[in-house]
Amino acid sequence: MSADTTVNKQTEQVLANLGSTEEPEVNLPLFPEQIIKGLAREFVDLYSPTTECPPEFLWSSFMTITGVALSSFVEWDNDLGIQPRLFTVNIGPSADGRKSTGARLTTALWLQVLHEMDRSDSETPRLVKGFGSIEGMMAQLKLRFTKVKGTDDKYVPEYPPPTTFYVDELDPIIKRSEMSGSIGTSAIHQLLDANDFDYPLKKETLKVRRAYMGVIANCTTPRFRELCNRAMIVGGKRRKIMSNPPSACEGSRQALVSRIHDLIDTIEPKAQENGGKIRIRFASLEAAERWDWYYTVISKKSHPILRRIDFIGYRLMMIQALVKSELVINVETVEEIITFLNYQIATRQELQPNRGRTPIARIQTRILRQYKRPEDSWSKRDLQRSTKSGDDSVDEWNQAFDGLTKNNTLTRDATVTTANQFRRVEW
Repeated sequence: MSADTTVNKQTEQVLANLGSTEEPEVNLPLFPEQIIKGLAREFVDLYSPTTECPPEFLWSSFMTITGVALSSFVEWDNDLGIQPRLFTVNIGPSADGRKSTGARLTTALWLQVLHEMDRSDSETPRLVKGFGSIEGMMAQLKLRFTKVKGTDDKYVPEYPPPTTFYVDELDPIIKRSEMSGSIGTSAIHQLLDANDFDYPLKKETLKVRRAYMGVIANCTTPRFRELCNRAMIVGGKRRKIMSNPPSACEGSRQALVSRIHDLIDTIEPKAQENGGKIRIRFASLEAAERWDWYYTVISKKSHPILRRIDFIGYRLMMIQALVKSELVINVETVEEIITFLNYQIATRQELQPNRGRTPIARIQTRILRQYKRPEDSWSKRDLQRSTKSGDDSVDEWNQAFDGLTKNNTLTRDATVTTANQFRRVEW
């Protein structure tokens, strides 16, 4: 027996002795990769061939950190001051999700861009790990004062740089926040909506000023709970194994760095001309009406899964426009974000315990996902082709479909006379 064969058998035996540690499978919806555009598409295409990190995690990390990096320059065009900053939760198996890779690669890219542009440390985005608690997060952001050289008593405020907090496991942080004496999650909520925060402590008041903060957190599917309605959830898992990943193409990387340079060079002077901020608005009445329709539909449907979906939508529309080097939100961008938000709703639904877990309910959920807008019309045969999985029996599928027609969620399309088409009534 050769040495190679002996080692192979030993390896197989050692691994077999470990037994199975597989986590319960949760069938999350397929991430809509068609919405990855512009700089985000270049980033995903650059690093997907060289890392085990799933494309959806590369995208979510790039969008989150880029939004934080640009949030001092842009806000939504209304009095609410909404900025493109996200609380992102990447969900997948604990062992193989490679969830941190996207955050590390995005941060390194932005550091290179801003160092090449000779920016100060206060302008350079940072990725903070190992802070342990929400109090630790606030300590990273708190207002500090630096003594002016050559003076005895003159100090100037020192504001934190744009900061993305990376949480390798979300659940322990939340559990600590529930302990007596903790600041709690209110600090995160307030700093996602604003830039200042005050919290009285025994010896002093914790003051945070001009903080531009985002969060990328990881969580495994079995341990997920409804930790934060503001969270943008992205599910994924490793699709390939690479024992010796190659380096990314340096020419493509430098091209992406140059494109980010160009974006900053476009945004900065316009922000300065406008009093420090570019106010992002819809490019046309059609784009505004498209978002108004979606916002109205989800607002009328009182359901806990839909809470704060608009929080994610406004922020993602701004980031999506920016990564496409656009300073207004056109119809295409609105449609892309609605596509993502529908994925978001479906993902939340799958993660809710004891809700829609029967085979019939899961089939009905898949059927309803096919309807993206009120005018959509499907035949029963096409719906079955698009939604029936190998685990569904024909009887189960028919029972699920009949249930939707009997309760008038789906009804025959009267505008089509040549075939039996069905439209969705309840939104």
